[in-house]
Amino acid sequence: MSVGVKSMERVHAVQQVYRQVLDAMSRPGKIVQIEAPPFVRREAADAYIVALGMMLLDQSVSYEVIGDMSLAEQLQLYTLSRRQELQACDYVFLTTTDAAAQASVDIESCKRGTFTFPDESATIICRVHELGAGSEGRKGSVKLTMQGPGIAEEQQLSIDGLAGSLVSGWHASNAEFPLGIDWIFVDEMGRVACVPRSTKFSWEVA
Repeated sequence: MSVGVKSMERVHAVQQVYRQVLDAMSRPGKIVQIEAPPFVRREAADAYIVALGMMLLDQSVSYEVIGDMSLAEQLQLYTLSRRQELQACDYVFLTTTDAAAQASVDIESCKRGTFTFPDESATIICRVHELGAGSEGRKGSVKLTMQGPGIAEEQQLSIDGLAGSLVSGWHASNAEFPLGIDWIFVDEMGRVACVPRSTKFSWEVA
């Protein structure tokens, strides 16, 4: 391997992240904890984001990074995946929590799939300050109320560090299921929550 990581160590780390994220994706809004692989260079990029990248990326898919560009180098190093412009990539790593920077991202230009191939849509991995369940969350947090597959009645999720304008574009992009964008949120403590495109949601800013 190009970074000198033992193959079995990497496989074990990726499998652990995969199991947690799969659980979160099948139960939208559920918060799970992931661990950063010990061999990830933490000084170069957010280790939790890199852990998710190692799970999602390989040479057959593409990605773009918005925010910390040192992350692009890390993802290339560990996955050999390739960067591509926002409108064409399979995975978008949104690493900035600055509201103005988030507001400038044209989410509606991301791939939404087609009715023939709805799975050819983008997944956004979004770094936020903090995830909370139910009514938890600081003032200014985005609060989602969700319904759909994997949710018994309704599920609430509080997201601190997500711009309301970004959610508005996301909501518009997911208006025509099965078209839409899948989201994976990860906070500063490595907690992850997922909202697949099959989930219907309303939202408000606390």
